[in-house]
Amino acid sequence: MSAAIAAPALRAARRRLAIDSIGIWALAVVIGTIFGFTARQGGLSLLEAAAFSAILFAGASEFAAVGLVAVGAPWASIVLVVWLLNARHLLYAASIAPHAACTCARSLTSMVKHASRSPASASAVATTSVRRSVAATR
Repeated sequence: MSAAIAAPALRAARRRLAIDSIGIWALAVVIGTIFGFTARQGGLSLLEAAAFSAILFAGASEFAAVGLVAVGAPWASIVLVVWLLNARHLLYAASIAPHAACTCARSLTSMVKHASRSPASASAVATTSVRRSVAATR
């Protein structure tokens, strides 16, 4: 009985998720296309641009790094610039920490602890933490 009731609700939730994510997908396509053109003009091949975006996956940092690669900057300076650009997220996290549920802080602590053991372990902790947080809001 429960599975029969859950199936339509699950379909409706998935449909709602697909509709709600259209804007994000459109934005990702536009920014991805712009990054692709920028990377190609910076001298990266299609494979390098795709790998660059998949590995870095950091928005503004990707564009800054491509510009530095194009002018032949040393890798140490590229890494430093990318780190500094992404360090702003630490400030964002610190500013919302007091407003976040305490489960988020415990989840972050667990992820850091497990990340030192293995990335797969940290990923599992993150997935479990998100599920718990969603369940707690219901």
